[in-house]
Amino acid sequence: PVITLLGMYLPALFSGALVVERLFNYPGMGLLFWQAALKRDYPILLGVTLLISVATVLGALVADVLYAAVDPRVRLKAGRS
Repeated sequence: PVITLLGMYLPALFSGALVVERLFNYPGMGLLFWQAALKRDYPILLGVTLLISVATVLGALVADVLYAAVDPRVRLKAGRS
């Protein structure tokens, strides 16, 4: 369970970036997304959303691979369906 939570923490980094960037006036992805939303700049909104989606899928994939490497009970054996 710890590995799964760490793998899903990757997209949470992007989600929490908006709060930190607005609080400390630091230019980054969260602030870019916020300004694009205010200006209705759809290509930037779609790009950032795609990036967060890819980070979510990659985080889940890395978590599953690491979980299979750590716990031998979840490894796929040849010949089993």
